[in-house]
Amino acid sequence: MATVSWHVPTPNPNFVRARCSGFILGSGSTNTHISGNFLEFDYLFPLYHGHLKIQTYFQAPNSNVYSADYVFDAALSTFTLSGTPIDALVYLNYIFVPSEMHYRINVLSNVGFDAAQVADIVPLAGYWNPIV
Repeated sequence: MATVSWHVPTPNPNFVRARCSGFILGSGSTNTHISGNFLEFDYLFPLYHGHLKIQTYFQAPNSNVYSADYVFDAALSTFTLSGTPIDALVYLNYIFVPSEMHYRINVLSNVGFDAAQVADIVPLAGYWNPIV
């Protein structure tokens, strides 16, 4: 059984869910979207495909505090190489995206980010969000 695990920076930053506008993928990623409770993306298409289960408590709009390693459910996530499940260490970070003036969770953060590869989550209505 192939497993997915997370690598987060030290110290692992905490953030308010209401200030996170979604996900931004690493350079080399394509086809980024949210399908149900899963973040779907390809990396170095057509080689790798990520299917990361977003925790229900994170996906619902709220003002709770999280860290990047609590956003996804590793047990229900998969990473495939040419359709075959593989063990994967997925780098995660919480970053400010200057072109959007928003914060996002950077998936595959070890290869930077591609501002064109984003997936938005539902914002918390009426929550005051400072620009920075």
